[in-house]
Amino acid sequence: MLDRLKTRIQRLIPWTLRGQIGLALALITLLTILTLGVYLDRSMRETNLAEIEIRLEAEARLIGRTLANDLNAGADVSVIQPQVQGLGSDTETRITIIASDGTVVGDSAADPATMNNHLDRPEIAEAFLDGEGIAQRQSGTFDQSYLYVAVRIPDAPSYVSEVAMPMTRIDAANAELRRRIALAGIMAALAATIAGLYFARSERAPDGVGRSQRRSRAPPYP
Repeated sequence: MLDRLKTRIQRLIPWTLRGQIGLALALITLLTILTLGVYLDRSMRETNLAEIEIRLEAEARLIGRTLANDLNAGADVSVIQPQVQGLGSDTETRITIIASDGTVVGDSAADPATMNNHLDRPEIAEAFLDGEGIAQRQSGTFDQSYLYVAVRIPDAPSYVSEVAMPMTRIDAANAELRRRIALAGIMAALAATIAGLYFARSERAPDGVGRSQRRSRAPPYP
């Protein structure tokens, strides 16, 4: 059984110098593709996450400016909540507006009256302290993990605007990137394998042999 398998392999890849070189080139290429694929997967996931954080931050600032006048005027939940729900539907994100005492005055996915004080949320505390906070954590309202980006509203500094995206959406986007990288890697590996086998099985006569053979086969002059 093993001898038969060995014979088939030798027929596929002749154990000559060219065969050894071709096999080595194919293996080196495959290892390079694998290493590059792992690096690209991690790099693209980090890049994708950074881009999402930038997007959420921009949305949080824009939403804060939109609500600033009403917040400064002391509008209650009945005024803020409908606007937050509409903005959440438009951006397909979860939006929460928090006062400086931690009270939720608007949330696009939950009733503020049933929500706990938010000052203990790390990104909220950081936003009130430094102007911006980012966290990946389990929601205290829903049984789901979110990426949270919170910013202190410049035109209404007693409030924080927070925008969140479920990690399931982010993971799905990363999975799609991973599938594309894997597909490209498989195609490149297949091409490298075919090239290595072709190189290993190709034969070329030493320099001068072809010319001497052609001269020997040429018909004599009349």
